[in-house]
Amino acid sequence: MKQTETHACLLSVIVPVYNLEAYVGACLRSLSVQGLAQTEYEILCVNDGSTDGSSAIIRQMAQTYPYIRLIEQQNQGVSVARNTGLSQARGEYVLFCDGDDFLEPYCLKRAVMLLKERGAVSASFGFRVVEETAEVSVETAEDAALTVYTGRSKPFYSGNIWRFILRRDFLNDYQIRFKPGMRYAEDELFLYHVCRHLDFRQHIYISDVFYNYRMRATSAVHTQRVIRLKAHYADMVSMALEYKLYRTDKTLSAPMRRSTRARYQYAVSNALQ
Repeated sequence: MKQTETHACLLSVIVPVYNLEAYVGACLRSLSVQGLAQTEYEILCVNDGSTDGSSAIIRQMAQTYPYIRLIEQQNQGVSVARNTGLSQARGEYVLFCDGDDFLEPYCLKRAVMLLKERGAVSASFGFRVVEETAEVSVETAEDAALTVYTGRSKPFYSGNIWRFILRRDFLNDYQIRFKPGMRYAEDELFLYHVCRHLDFRQHIYISDVFYNYRMRATSAVHTQRVIRLKAHYADMVSMALEYKLYRTDKTLSAPMRRSTRARYQYAVSNALQ
């Protein structure tokens, strides 16, 4: 892998935001309690054409936290918003955090230091589902020990991109980006392309819970059934077509080829259903 880029900071946190005025403040407050110096990380909030007060909240918080940057764009969906953030990121590592969720205190410093120490390309961590009204925790110790393991040779299957910290050089070297237009399975397809190129011995599994996924009845995953099913069908078709391109790729490892065939069958089955 090429290592030619210079990095302005250790970590870029990319936060796509669309009409999240009730939650984005809590998300950013959780990201401000991570034990990293102001010069060590940046928070890129990509406002995807919000029509509420999300942008004003982010601007206000950026006055207190100078590492918060607001990026404005017309509404194009979460995939394009994440790609926009990635195109402007300057960190050695990158994390994608949804604007209505929040992280445990100090977890990002602990994860990034572990990545640096072991020279790893990526790390994943645990998460929990919390209620819509859940509050940001402030109880985690800054120097708490981590439970980690490495050495797996098989691809991981989690479709939640916010569970991963990835080296930005790696994503740029292989031109890995989110597919525009996808709404429900964009994470899974993105991580599939990560798996295609990743040496899994360079991945760290952190068992500790770092991420709090807020269960909201009005979120994109829980919108009206007919609208959701139509979008889900379109995503499954897009995924099936992409997996079809690689299911016989001889450059992939045997476990990755098996995974590709299984993912292809899964996408086709879901689209038919």
